[in-house]
Amino acid sequence: MSQQEMTVIETERYGPLEISSDNIYRFAKGIIGFEEYPSFALISVEDGAYYILQAVDGQLSFLLIKADLFVNDYGFEINDETVELLGISSPDQVVVFLILNIVDDQPYVNLKAPILLAPDTKRGGQFVIHDQDYPIRFPLGRKENE
Repeated sequence: MSQQEMTVIETERYGPLEISSDNIYRFAKGIIGFEEYPSFALISVEDGAYYILQAVDGQLSFLLIKADLFVNDYGFEINDETVELLGISSPDQVVVFLILNIVDDQPYVNLKAPILLAPDTKRGGQFVIHDQDYPIRFPLGRKENE
């Protein structure tokens, strides 16, 4: 069994985080508005229900949830450019996450621009869905079709 290389990320919000190299993803195009951050660590919180996406080189972080655990009937097709960017050959090689924001004590997720991670290639990206009318701020706690 091979030993994983560990990296320590110093964060103001969470303190020092020891991260396995297996949990670091390369974002070739960054995240919208934060293109200067090319690498992020994915950190599981709360038994895998929530995740922190922490910039490896900076204080930027996002709270994520897995889309399939919280939103029903959520689906979309990714374009060829994104398939190539992620280095995948089939949709089941991608895990879809949603950025979670809290506004006035209400949790919201961004359904319009999910975070896509490809565990096999350690690549990630934010994908903007243009062919469906998903909201940027969808209140968590109600079903998508309500």
